[in-house]
Amino acid sequence: MNVWQVAGYHNSGKTTFITQLLPRLKMAGCRVATIKHHGHHEALQTVCKGETDTGKHFESGADAVAYALSTGFSVVSRQPFSVKDLVAFYQMSGRYDVILIEGFKQADYPKIVFHRGEEDDHLIEQLNHIQAVVTHQETEALARKTSLPVFSANDFEELISMVLSRLGGRHNGEII
Repeated sequence: MNVWQVAGYHNSGKTTFITQLLPRLKMAGCRVATIKHHGHHEALQTVCKGETDTGKHFESGADAVAYALSTGFSVVSRQPFSVKDLVAFYQMSGRYDVILIEGFKQADYPKIVFHRGEEDDHLIEQLNHIQAVVTHQETEALARKTSLPVFSANDFEELISMVLSRLGGRHNGEII
């Protein structure tokens, strides 16, 4: 299973890139799961309001609630899961070929770093397993500072091609 992490600060283009990469992976026949770091704690309370049965379970003290539909499922937990645990969950299910992680800068997976400008230069030095850097500044200026591949935040096509080729170039017998 391929795990790719997309890291960077708020409003650097991470979600935009993932939403452009996902359809390309799906066209290639890949089964894709995502993990998104969510910094807003109020979301848990929104999902678990007492008007629903799920909310009643949660408010009555359940440590975790899985609500299943015929079209999918969701889990709400009072205990945080590490990104490593979430990746393991997806891997254990055997249902996915690719996992895309948005956020979790310090996680230990191959990553694409989104760079807004010089204020983000430290990310290139501090993060591990960087495969590429996407910048909002001139690519040549950043390329002079690093030996990593540098891509423009204005056009993801070349970066998407790099990711697809690193996934092996083929999936389900088709060239991707």
